[in-house]
Amino acid sequence: MTRKAGAASVREQFVRTIESQILSGERKIGDRLPSARELCKLLDVSLTTVNTGLGELAAKGFVEIVPRQGVFVADYLQRGTPEALISLIRFHGGRLGAAEVRNFCEARMAIDPSIAEWVIRRATEEQLDELGELLEEYRRSADNHEASERITRFFHRMYQLSGNSFLALIYHSTIPHQILMYTTFMAQNGRDHVTQNAEEIYRLLRDRDVSAARLCLINAMHLPLEGETAIV
Repeated sequence: MTRKAGAASVREQFVRTIESQILSGERKIGDRLPSARELCKLLDVSLTTVNTGLGELAAKGFVEIVPRQGVFVADYLQRGTPEALISLIRFHGGRLGAAEVRNFCEARMAIDPSIAEWVIRRATEEQLDELGELLEEYRRSADNHEASERITRFFHRMYQLSGNSFLALIYHSTIPHQILMYTTFMAQNGRDHVTQNAEEIYRLLRDRDVSAARLCLINAMHLPLEGETAIV
C-alpha cells in the first residue's frame, strides 16, 4: 500500500483492504485480526493509520474491538450501519445486488404508506406546493442520473413533511443507495414508470386520499421486483 495522497487517503485504502477481506470471506465472522503492529507490517502503514482505520471499521460494524483481547470480525449484516452498505455496493463494483434491491423495496413498502398518510394529515398546502416544485425539477432532468437525484430529493422531502424526523434521517442516510436504485431502474425501463408514479402520488397527496396514496406507494415499489420492469 503506497502513500500517494496523504494520510487520509492511506487510511481509506487500509479500511477498504480490510473491508474487502471481510466481504470476500477471506476473513470470516469471529476471526481475530492480526495485532495493530502486525497490520502495520503487513500493509505498510503507520500505527496511527491502523488505529484510526480500525475505529472506522468498528463504527461501520465490520469489526468489534474487545479490550485486552483484540479485534474480531463482526457480523456486518446484524451490526452494520448504512456506511457498511455503501462499502458492500462498492465491493460489488457499484452495483446493487438482487438482495439489496429487494431489501430497499420491501423496506419502503413497509414505511412509505405511513409516510404518505402522515403527510396528508400534517402537511400544509404551502408545503405540498414545495413537493410540486421538486416534481417539476425532476421533470426537467437532463439525464437518468440527474432524474434519480431529483426524484430522491422529492421523496426525501416527503419524508420530512411527514413530521417523523427519525424516518427522515433514515431516508437521508440511504440517499446514495436510493439514487443508485433509481438509476438502475431507469437505465433498464426508462423514466416513464417513475414519472407516472410520482405524479400520481403527488396528486393523491393533494387530494388528501390516504387509502389510494398508501396503495400507490406499495405498487410503485413492486415494479423493481416483479414482471418486465424487475431489476432483480
